Amino acid sequence: VTNTPSIDINRCQISLVNDDVLVTWNTYSSSSSYALWGQRYHDGSPLWEAGGKILLDCGANFGGLLNMHGNYLIYTYEDYYNGNFAIKALLIDASGNPATGWPVTGIAFTQPSIWNPQMYSHSGLRDNNLVCFFTDFDDYIPSTVGQMLSPGGEKLWGENGILLETNDDWVIYQVSDAAYGENISCIGNFDTGSQWFLHKISPTGEMLFGQTGITLDYAWSNTQPNSRLIQYANGSYSVLWTSSEDNYFGNVNHRYVSANGTVSDSAPLSIVSNIAGYYNSVTAEHNNIGVLAYNSYRGYYLRGPDDVPMNSLWACRINALPVSIEDDYQAAPILSCSNYPNPFNPETTIQFTLKDTSPVLVEVYNLKGQLIKSLVNETKTSGVHKVTWNGCDNNGRGVSSGMYLYKIKSGQYSSTRKMMLMK
Repeated sequence: VTNTPSIDINRCQISLVNDDVLVTWNTYSSSSSYALWGQRYHDGSPLWEAGGKILLDCGANFGGLLNMHGNYLIYTYEDYYNGNFAIKALLIDASGNPATGWPVTGIAFTQPSIWNPQMYSHSGLRDNNLVCFFTDFDDYIPSTVGQMLSPGGEKLWGENGILLETNDDWVIYQVSDAAYGENISCIGNFDTGSQWFLHKISPTGEMLFGQTGITLDYAWSNTQPNSRLIQYANGSYSVLWTSSEDNYFGNVNHRYVSANGTVSDSAPLSIVSNIAGYYNSVTAEHNNIGVLAYNSYRGYYLRGPDDVPMNSLWACRINALPVSIEDDYQAAPILSCSNYPNPFNPETTIQFTLKDTSPVLVEVYNLKGQLIKSLVNETKTSGVHKVTWNGCDNNGRGVSSGMYLYKIKSGQYSSTRKMMLMK
């Protein structure tokens, strides 16, 4: 990509622009000169000069890439001589030059105060407009704001954006994830991790769930900073987060929220349990079907002096709850499910709770997706149910050690978990 010296690898960014790939990176020199560089590719061939070109020359002022969406660059600009600190954006054209209406130094999302920093939270595209959420420390009081910029460089939500939250006790409100659809929706929390909120913002900057948003009234103790938001085509939401009881093994939790802001289920549902090393989580949605993908890491002790490390990539499918005029939401019949012990030898107990009487299917699969054992295929009443798997397949033969999946299905709802057999 480049032969320029002193590259900050941690700040490299990549995006798709029509049929091209745009790559950007930071450089700095021994004379404390900073710049943002880039290269554009089509069918694997560079379109700009060899080694890339300078997109933004920051000089002695620090310019650090934060994110990139299409031709938009988002970066922190720090002028220590004059005490100006700002999060800025720059839209470039197909040649890598500032687009029409954009100054060569970019546009600040708000007008920063002298010697007060800004902290980036999240950003995305709504049509061709760039949306960014960040915290502004004005007079050392943190205020979290959002701003939308047009391709022409116009600030669509006023000179200083819209206010989501402010706090004079130095408690920072952070936007952890957002969905950039017809309206812009985002989830945020205070850095104490005890209270979470869902905001919905119109393209004109109107706070559709009120100034404070919808309170997700569950204290997410021991929450990790990797909560995720899925917005479905029918306007409803899934909110996902991790929590742990012992700061090591934990759960991936889930709640539905209606399009009008009603938290539909009475308590969070744990869709993945007994997880360790949860990281790199991402979500996607298509036709009212959501997907959560993540990496996990765990070390297993196998009758020897060393742990056996296991790294894996997982994905969970989450269906949007159906909506109708009469009933916005129908609660999922499977309220919870888990297995214990896990890892296990020679058997494990799978436990699940049903809200109402319904047909239930419980099956065990290997990692290739092949059916190993059918455990339950009958109607069950509401309440807690247990079934034991002894590590044998449908022919009564014991299976080998390894990772297996158990799937619990009731109607159109299903939940899949992993378990480890260790002989």
